[in-house]
Amino acid sequence: MAKKVYDIMLDETGDLAIVNGDLVIGESTLQHQRLLLLTAPAGFKQKPLLGVDVGSYINDDDSLDDFHSAIQQQFEKDGLKIASIVGKTVNSTIIKAEFK
Repeated sequence: MAKKVYDIMLDETGDLAIVNGDLVIGESTLQHQRLLLLTAPAGFKQKPLLGVDVGSYINDDDSLDDFHSAIQQQFEKDGLKIASIVGKTVNSTIIKAEFK
């Protein structure tokens, strides 16, 4: 069974989500996945080896296997269990994962 994870939410621009002057708290599994994909290693102060850095793979579909492997490794480091990673390009990759 998937573990629900709650955290402070970010808006579509990456800023803190604020409604009526209050921070928004919500189920954050997809937000964690997005941040892992976007962040390069050394981007998280408390876990400096964590991060996929999707930008380094964007224009290099020859490294698709490396990209999928990086997702697998980094998501597992953060406690996510991968159900599937599919896609024929970096831009078309679909990941199904949840916290253990």
